[in-house]
Amino acid sequence: MKKIIKIVFYPFYCLLFRLLQFRHLRNFYYCVFKYQSYKLLLANDFTTKNEEGVQVQYYHRKNVNFPHPVGVVIGRQVRLGMDCKIHQNVTIGGTVGKDGQPTLGDNVMVYANAVIVGPIAIGSNVIVAANSVVTQSVPDNCIVAGIPAKVVKYLDKSESKKSGV
Repeated sequence: MKKIIKIVFYPFYCLLFRLLQFRHLRNFYYCVFKYQSYKLLLANDFTTKNEEGVQVQYYHRKNVNFPHPVGVVIGRQVRLGMDCKIHQNVTIGGTVGKDGQPTLGDNVMVYANAVIVGPIAIGSNVIVAANSVVTQSVPDNCIVAGIPAKVVKYLDKSESKKSGV
């Protein structure tokens, strides 16, 4: 009985209980709040100016799409082309001991857990497969995969339009 009274009347537990009850009853509002706060956190990560003065608006102007923006790391000097799509847990940046950052062309699709490092250039209409590590420059219109990433297939114009690249 003491335990029940302590839990019910102890302010922290009471507040926690009410919050959980509210979340359960108002799951829709909780999800909206969570999404809005996540957008705010994402915006705060990108709003700090880097050496080139790039802010969150840079990614919107370039029409860069983050379908699942969890664990995405983009270096300060990375240059992105138009209409890039970057999935979760992607790392794009420089390597230790080398100057320069990657440059991605237009319509590049980078899938989950891919790593693009070093002063390299990724061509336009390129698909970087999941779990790939790209350490060398990649030509236009191709699919790269593997560790280290190699060109698996070259895309012609009809294939690149079908795949969304």
